[in-house]
Amino acid sequence: MRKLTIEAVSSPVTLSKIILGSTMFGTKIDEKTSFELMDLYAELGGDSIDTASVYGDWQDTGDPVSERTIGKWLKQSGNKTKMKVITKGAHYKLQSPQESRVSAACIQDDIQKSLKSLMVDAIDVYFLHRDNEDVPVSEIMPVLHKYVAEGYIKSIGASNWTVKRMLEANAFAKANHLTPFTVSQLKWSLAVTSAGQPANEVLPEMTDAEYEAYMAAGIPVLAWSSQASGIVPKVVANGWNGISEQLKEKYYNDINVARIESVQTLMKKKGINATQASLGYITCNRLPASAIIGPSRTDQLRDSMSAADAELDAEDVQALIRLR
Repeated sequence: MRKLTIEAVSSPVTLSKIILGSTMFGTKIDEKTSFELMDLYAELGGDSIDTASVYGDWQDTGDPVSERTIGKWLKQSGNKTKMKVITKGAHYKLQSPQESRVSAACIQDDIQKSLKSLMVDAIDVYFLHRDNEDVPVSEIMPVLHKYVAEGYIKSIGASNWTVKRMLEANAFAKANHLTPFTVSQLKWSLAVTSAGQPANEVLPEMTDAEYEAYMAAGIPVLAWSSQASGIVPKVVANGWNGISEQLKEKYYNDINVARIESVQTLMKKKGINATQASLGYITCNRLPASAIIGPSRTDQLRDSMSAADAELDAEDVQALIRLR
């Protein structure tokens, strides 16, 4: 499987181009099925799992179910030394979203809990899951550096931050000889969300301006919602009138109509399927990136993993987003 390299203090961390997401592991996706998905992912050559302390703790009980499920699998499967673990902290409590947890104390608490629940000695990539621009980076970066320096974290990143804020944090880190952010996690897919969609909060996502800023900064991206609920293969297979009204409302727009037509053209040209084209847009992009996938069934996982070694050249990728 093709790899993405993340800069780290001691030695670079290499991640699979297709990363297994685990939001519902241990809850909506029961433990048995979660284990089956992780077993198959490893069998198909994947070696990177993404989780977060908030995943599965839907009622704020303090039980990081997804992390705990992954930790149990790592121990029982013997894959602890083979699998790269990515997790995130400093997310607000889901029952009190108005209360930010982007603070040195909360970050430290979440790191310690994640190490325990995952049953690992070190976390390969640790992300701050949310930002609060009212909190100065001078409060954030020293606590992350502490855990890197002590060997508990190999590399750090920012999830749902703007590039501008990441660069501010990295400037502070450089000036104070601290560990910088070397990776971002951001909402990014070939399909774009239609304007006016309701949201619980406004999160940064990939825009043309952010894309160019990432390119200029040389910061790689792990794309979440990389398949946009599977909209591309669903429309290719069934047409726009063959999908749910909810998906149609969210994704039917001129940009996506043109892009899915381009996917169909590329499928014929390259002899690939719709999933390979849509994920290849991320994994073969000139901006170094991996795609986080969120299968709930093994057939979905096999379909996504068919894109693991997809080879699209720069012209192919550009053709997918060129207006027709």
